[in-house]
Amino acid sequence: MLANLTCSGDMTKVVAKVNGEPIYAGEYKHILISEVKKYDSKTISNLSESLKKKVLDDLIDETIQYLEAKNKGISLTEKELSDEYNRFKGLYSESAFQQMLKLKGIKYNEWKERRKRSLMIYKLVGEEVFSKIEISDKDIKDYYKKNLGKFKKGYEVRARQIVVDSKDLAKEVRKKILSGENFAALANEYSITPEGSEGGDLGWFEKGVMPAAFDKACFNLPVSGVSKTVTTEFGYHIFKVIGKRGPSTTPLEEVKDRIVLALRQERVDEAFKGWFEPLKKQAEIVVYDEVYNKIDLAEVVK
Repeated sequence: MLANLTCSGDMTKVVAKVNGEPIYAGEYKHILISEVKKYDSKTISNLSESLKKKVLDDLIDETIQYLEAKNKGISLTEKELSDEYNRFKGLYSESAFQQMLKLKGIKYNEWKERRKRSLMIYKLVGEEVFSKIEISDKDIKDYYKKNLGKFKKGYEVRARQIVVDSKDLAKEVRKKILSGENFAALANEYSITPEGSEGGDLGWFEKGVMPAAFDKACFNLPVSGVSKTVTTEFGYHIFKVIGKRGPSTTPLEEVKDRIVLALRQERVDEAFKGWFEPLKKQAEIVVYDEVYNKIDLAEVVK
């Protein structure tokens, strides 16, 4: 646990206690340093006291959750720990990882202990909060009805394109199309863009999704119509419209996963607050002002 880490000479000074669990000044200062680095010096001078308070409040909240995880018997397997360490380290090169430890002023074993503590809290919140969020079919249908505007689409076209890097080649390919050769086959043979291998299929799109030149060419063509050569920074384009539809509303089944995600995000904060606030009210929290007030943010970042 963090209280046992020796990452600073201030580890003997206690800035706060949560249910008897000490939060040491050294630990607190290290987190302050990490937070300070997110701001410029002018902002820090304005935020000094509020930042000091926020960091301590967050550390107190974290300690409450960590102690609750221990109280609930939350444990981690060696594999879970190993996977977590490897996952996090995998975000860095070895040199960048060592630099990160140096900037935070902590040793590798201290970093591992912090990751362990975070993972225990994550597991606790998963069991106590996330797993208890229920979303019914009625919830999904109600959300869909109330937010129908989010699922409406304007007019759409589906088009194929062939892109070449020569005006003369574009002219030659267009002649072949107009003479009846298969557009998709010609796209596969000539187009220099990735969808060429898919017959040049751009899929369905509304106005404003593609570059303006695409909209101008495709929305003014009838189904099966072939455009003149269109020049853009990407090359020389020939379009063929293969479908038009709309306006329309996306069916509920197609957006169900999006709705579940939106509802879950809406309910997480409320559910967490409902779980954590009573826990915090029951906690015995003591802040040692004589230690806290002596921590000068300007001194911490020197």
